[in-house]
Amino acid sequence: MNSDFLLKVADVLEAVAEEKSTLQNELNTIKQAERQKRVEPLAQQFSHLGEAAVEKLSQLDDDTLDLITKVAGTDAPQLGGATKLASAGRGQGRADDAFASWILS
Repeated sequence: MNSDFLLKVADVLEAVAEEKSTLQNELNTIKQAERQKRVEPLAQQFSHLGEAAVEKLSQLDDDTLDLITKVAGTDAPQLGGATKLASAGRGQGRADDAFASWILS
């Protein structure tokens, strides 16, 4: 009788362990999907740096990822991409020429 009780307890413990494992796997899947949604916009902004940079972004801790997300922002231009700069009252070509002559003097 005592061994039957212990076998039933063991069965219950195994079932609890399996349920815990299943719930942990589901939680990990949800966390990975949430993290992927957070990393994806940054990955697009840093895509010119290559796949290694995107991989490093996905491995960052939450605090660092939050900081980079705030700094880069979703409205920030793609880093390293072409941007349009307005020159103060000059045509773009004249501004470039003036800067080049100044830097070379």
